[in-house]
Amino acid sequence: MKKLVVVFIMVAIISTGVFAQGLGFGLSVNQYYMEDENDNLPSLPEAWDDFREGNGRYWGGFGEFMGSNYALGLSFNYMVDEADPEFYSWTDTPSNYDMWNYDLNIYLAYHILGTKSLLDPFLQAGFGIWAYDYMNKEALREEEGQTWVTDDPLMGSAYFDLGAGLGVNFGSLGIFFKGMYNFQSDEPLYGEENQEIFELPVMPFKWTFGAKFLL
Repeated sequence: MKKLVVVFIMVAIISTGVFAQGLGFGLSVNQYYMEDENDNLPSLPEAWDDFREGNGRYWGGFGEFMGSNYALGLSFNYMVDEADPEFYSWTDTPSNYDMWNYDLNIYLAYHILGTKSLLDPFLQAGFGIWAYDYMNKEALREEEGQTWVTDDPLMGSAYFDLGAGLGVNFGSLGIFFKGMYNFQSDEPLYGEENQEIFELPVMPFKWTFGAKFLL
């Protein structure tokens, strides 16, 4: 699992020479969905309503290396599941047992009119890791004596995603949304000592809303 994360970061660093015309970074919110009883996914207005009401928001950030039309990016979004103090009443710090669900994704986007155009339609494909784990592992090991806790997530799956989006750039500032279909890999993730990590089913679709700063 660690090796896979290192590969993500190395690919991003090496790509600076290819996508060296600009940089972008910003904040984003992912919202994940299953199909309803009629096999339909939520529309953009429905997803926006969920965002405004605070339903299922996975906050995070991203960075991009940009060429004239292509951008290579790395994003991380998460949601925290806070520990119940009553359930963890034996510890002085229940927050040590907070859990989180996170999404690490590396992606390539093609900006049809250019990466810094005023109207910015784009296509995107990527590879990601969808995982669920304890959030404060060092505290669990050092303060709670939970020596069994490893650096690998409790559950996780790899996936590929494909979709499209639309942005508007006002000089160095931009806003955007995108819809992405997620396709879970048939291959499991492996952790320390080549142990297979328990599968975490990948949600088949996500809407993303974001804002970015362009350099």
